[in-house]
Amino acid sequence: MKKISSGKVREIYDVDTNKLMLVVSDRISAFDFIMPNPIADKGKILNKLSEFWFDFVSDIIPNHVITTNYEEFPDEFKKEEFRDRSMLVKKLKMLPIECIVRGYITGSRMG
Repeated sequence: MKKISSGKVREIYDVDTNKLMLVVSDRISAFDFIMPNPIADKGKILNKLSEFWFDFVSDIIPNHVITTNYEEFPDEFKKEEFRDRSMLVKKLKMLPIECIVRGYITGSRMG
């Protein structure tokens, strides 16, 4: 397993020439700072939320997800630490765009 990236919440592993494994950790971050104490099973919940939304909109827009089924993972990822918190995805050319929106879900307004 070759880890190619470690973010605030996700780890990315190179699987082969056209696949990656995305693994969601239990780390928490706020304002680009990683907190010292993780939240148990947070990664599993985030992964399931992502899985739901990728599946829900798949008939509208194609996505990179190959599988989230643990039984279909490459052998080196068939360990308990990867169950329910990982997804096998296609390698794609990334568009380096990030958008962060804070305060709008709760109805906060500025100005």
